[in-house]
Amino acid sequence: MLVEPCAMRKWLVTSLRLKIADGTMDAVWERCDGVSGKKLARAGAILLLTVVLGSSATQVSLAQVAGSAWPMFRHDPQHTGRSSLSGPETPTQRWSLLTGASGSSPAIAGDGTLYVGSVDTHLYAVSRHGILEWRFTTRGEVHSSPAIGADGTVYFGSDDGSLYAVNPDGTEKWRAEVGGRVRSSPAVGRNGVVYVSSSEGFHAFNADGTLKWTAPVVDEKSSPAIAPDGTVYAVSDRSLISLNPDGSQRWSILVGEQTISSPAIGTDGTIYVGSLDKKLYAVDPDGSLRWPQPFTATAGIRAAPAIGADGTIYVSSLDKRLYALKRDGSLDWIFNSLDEIQSSPTIGADGTIYVGSFDGRLYAVNPNSSLQWSVPIPGDIIASPAIGAYRTIFVSSGGSLLAITNPGADIEVSELLLNPAMKAGKSSARLVTITNFGDDALTWVLEKTPDVPWVTANPASGTIAPASSEAIELSFDSTGLAPGTYVTRFRVVSNAISKASVEVKVVLDVVGITLSPEKGVITNVSGVGFAPGSSVSISWDGSEILSIPDRVVVGENGKFTTAIIVPDQTATGQHEIEATGADGRAAAAMFTVLNVSGQGSKGDPGVPGAPGPPGPPGPPGPTGAQGVAGSQGPSGPEQPAGASGTAGAAPSTAVEGQQGPQGPAGPEGPAGLRGPAGPQGSSGIRVGALLFSLGAIGLAVAGLLFIFRRR
Repeated sequence: MLVEPCAMRKWLVTSLRLKIADGTMDAVWERCDGVSGKKLARAGAILLLTVVLGSSATQVSLAQVAGSAWPMFRHDPQHTGRSSLSGPETPTQRWSLLTGASGSSPAIAGDGTLYVGSVDTHLYAVSRHGILEWRFTTRGEVHSSPAIGADGTVYFGSDDGSLYAVNPDGTEKWRAEVGGRVRSSPAVGRNGVVYVSSSEGFHAFNADGTLKWTAPVVDEKSSPAIAPDGTVYAVSDRSLISLNPDGSQRWSILVGEQTISSPAIGTDGTIYVGSLDKKLYAVDPDGSLRWPQPFTATAGIRAAPAIGADGTIYVSSLDKRLYALKRDGSLDWIFNSLDEIQSSPTIGADGTIYVGSFDGRLYAVNPNSSLQWSVPIPGDIIASPAIGAYRTIFVSSGGSLLAITNPGADIEVSELLLNPAMKAGKSSARLVTITNFGDDALTWVLEKTPDVPWVTANPASGTIAPASSEAIELSFDSTGLAPGTYVTRFRVVSNAISKASVEVKVVLDVVGITLSPEKGVITNVSGVGFAPGSSVSISWDGSEILSIPDRVVVGENGKFTTAIIVPDQTATGQHEIEATGADGRAAAAMFTVLNVSGQGSKGDPGVPGAPGPPGPPGPPGPTGAQGVAGSQGPSGPEQPAGASGTAGAAPSTAVEGQQGPQGPAGPEGPAGLRGPAGPQGSSGIRVGALLFSLGAIGLAVAGLLFIFRRR
């Protein structure tokens, strides 16, 4: 389980204590400030306890340029100009692409892509078959030769005064202003630090484009060399300068009247650099001259020297010659061309030296000075040749990038890894294209090892004309296959000059999940055939459910396992559980839910009891209130004087009040006897108690999930 750091979570769970017997679960956690506590949480949905099998934290590292044939100017940071590959024995021009390139030497990435600058202000990306992939626009001419970093980033300079970092897809990664035009080729050292010289100074940049340091070393053409210990050697006008990795200067020594040659470093640490004063200088790592007298040609030296595996130094000159020198500086031999040579020589794995001349030819010279071959190249060759895979030499000249290789058929297979995924009992098909980039017919045949029945190819052999392609259909059928991963390999055997066979690996993932048990209230969900390292979401009847930790991660073996607990209130019967990977791989299975209420079923209601007898009469009500007395009658009228009037009527007497109403009835008598209870339900008490305990686990886990999601 991966636990996020305190910066990402307010709480970190430290332990869990389960008490299944009484249906409770305690969770003990610790807050990042050390405060601990307990909480019993409540859940309201299906919950997931996750155990991922075979998974672990993935370490991310920078991608490497695997097998890069020629990653920078002069091949390596020491500028030896020496390759581990060899060139063609019987050369022919395979292709030519107009790029406007002139002095920029190509760099070759691990996948065979070539990068080269152009005076038309662009950096070109070209496939090894001469197909333009993209071009990147700057605001000035690009004479700088590109360098490729460990992560595939392409670094180069422009006359617009910038150092560019471009991603392998042609998008800009960063750009740094250096204050003057950059015709120097960058060198990439340890930790991805990029060193480059410009007309305004020397600069070191980190891989992210931030400036590391600058030094007052000015040369827009010469490219720096980097020793294995990190020491940087650069040229500034007439001096060779040694810089520490932090940019501080170690020493400086005069090396001629004007020096534009790039230095090269031998295996013993000796630094070699040519000058327009016709001399080649050898300097010890401490800054002292190794040779008492520099080697002297008959004309100036513009090109960078190359250093053979045996320590032989090869240097070309404007006097039309290629020189081979012994370690002590004495002359070994001379090879003559028909015009001046500004191109820096390149050495193949077999010791052959390749160099271009202003006479319009690319020469292959044996280590004993004899001519192996030469081929015409349009224009004056200034750039240094680069050796690629399959005995191919790439060189830019006359505004074009050219490929020189052996004649014959040349194969390219569109897919080297196929990884279809499907459920059991399904079928699908994939197309693989074989292309012949050569100048002869390509004959090919497929060999399958092991010979499995679940994949077939149509056609299984054929012949492809030059500059043509053929599509092969691979049909997959998972009928009868259990969920899991199945592997086989196709070998495309052909007469291609580049490689006699090409392997295509086929990995079929039959995706499935199994439930154990398949019914009840808790089950383990095991997935097979999912993409390693991918995340998987679990759904219940089409609705995604939560998981702990936040996601289910597939192990390197393509498997995962997670446990599902069904809480109370889930309907009995069948429910669909489905696992879906981040890449769309999915599988489902049915799970039967048993009763999960935690109690037995309710019994039938009892029969109502008979009515009880009437209660006794209530007590007499209270006496009514006394009636109000009648009002006095009016006085009789006054009689005339003299006569005796009759007496007035006597006043009325009060009327006696009537009896008050009867009081309320007494309380109801006791209820009748209760009828007999109905029969007990069918579920057992022990099962209900167990299910109640499992439900309680779900409630507590939900509380923990709530805590995890707090920020």
